[in-house]
Amino acid sequence: MKKLTITVIILAQILTLTAQNHEAGGWAFLNIKKKVGEGFSLALRGEYRCRDNFKRSDEYLVRLMGEYKACDYLDVGVGYDFCNKLKVAEVKDGLSIDKWTQKNHRGLVEAKGHYSLYRWTFQLRERYVYAYAMDADVAARDDMGMYVTCKKDGGWSHVLRHKPGVSYSLWKGIFKPFVEVELYNRIDKGFDLQQVHLHVGTTIRFDAVNSLKVYYVMQDKISEKRFVHTVALEYSISL
Repeated sequence: MKKLTITVIILAQILTLTAQNHEAGGWAFLNIKKKVGEGFSLALRGEYRCRDNFKRSDEYLVRLMGEYKACDYLDVGVGYDFCNKLKVAEVKDGLSIDKWTQKNHRGLVEAKGHYSLYRWTFQLRERYVYAYAMDADVAARDDMGMYVTCKKDGGWSHVLRHKPGVSYSLWKGIFKPFVEVELYNRIDKGFDLQQVHLHVGTTIRFDAVNSLKVYYVMQDKISEKRFVHTVALEYSISL
């Protein structure tokens, strides 16, 4: 039933592609993970994202994460994000608003179950995110060309992210192709589905410390009526 549900969601997104605004973008990630005790680890993550066919920066993010391996099949974690979202210039209410940066604080809690069968690994990650976007004073020009200050209100949101996936081990685990689907639900808006992401790619393990994920992400940003084709690179170091 779960496989059928995921298949239906993917097909529904494909059927709506022609009704969306399309663009291309890129993601780059660096992960550093260090074991700090029996079953415990700390992880630091840096992110950079661009959009509008790679023409402009979209987001910078730093994440600090604490993780615990509860058993062979379950990992749990808690973390904090600091994120800068770069907003484009716009015209609103008669004001020409300059480019500005929205600062965001996020707390997250997650649980990830995984099970391996022969070369296959099946996993499901459930992540709850509490996000707070800060208010900002932004420069703008009125109809006379005079600069004024425009206040951009922030706010909070509660998001539940579901991410089932499957991977297959090749060449003694050096290559691990995977497919994942991630659903973003706004709990504070009646469990409204905001985004659907489809990830297709592979993990390349160089040794016990270094690995690289190369993948394509098909993002359907439902709430923004925007569709983004993304190329992603993710380098990980395990100490």
